Amino acid sequence: MPISRGGSHDLTNLVTLCRRCHNTQHDHDITRSSQPGSSAGTEIVEWIFFPLFYHIGAPLLFVFVYLYAVGTVVNIVGGIHTIVTVGALVAAGVAGGIVGLKWARIVIKGYGLVAALVLFGHYMGDTTSEGESLDSILAAHSLLEVVLVLPFVLFGFIGPLVIVIGSLIIERVSS
Repeated sequence: MPISRGGSHDLTNLVTLCRRCHNTQHDHDITRSSQPGSSAGTEIVEWIFFPLFYHIGAPLLFVFVYLYAVGTVVNIVGGIHTIVTVGALVAAGVAGGIVGLKWARIVIKGYGLVAALVLFGHYMGDTTSEGESLDSILAAHSLLEVVLVLPFVLFGFIGPLVIVIGSLIIERVSS
């Protein structure tokens, strides 16, 4: 029996409920605080900060930290040999994918947001750095080397996204 209808605080009267079940059984929304000490600041954190962090901040943070780590690995091993660089990129892609499996939605949102930012940058006319980078890569390597290594480079940078989407597809097909 609910406390509001005369129930006790005894352990035999307590029931754990999810938010939806609580709101169905009681006359108030569990997400809205009825405490006299609650403030508008608490609601701002609950209704603005957490959704923004979950849907934008955490995904971007994951992808940027991952891309920074991949860039660091490539800078460290890039001068050794092309095969070592390819191996490092594949290892980074697999490792990022394994970590990303735990946070599939964050990975997908993060790469979507990064793609949107890149497209926005292109739309605003900021394409000089990519063109210069591609020219320097082609000048340092033969076209055949670039074509052979490109899939591994792409996997190194988007490995977590590929692994997460692949696992979701396999999960859907097998069920």
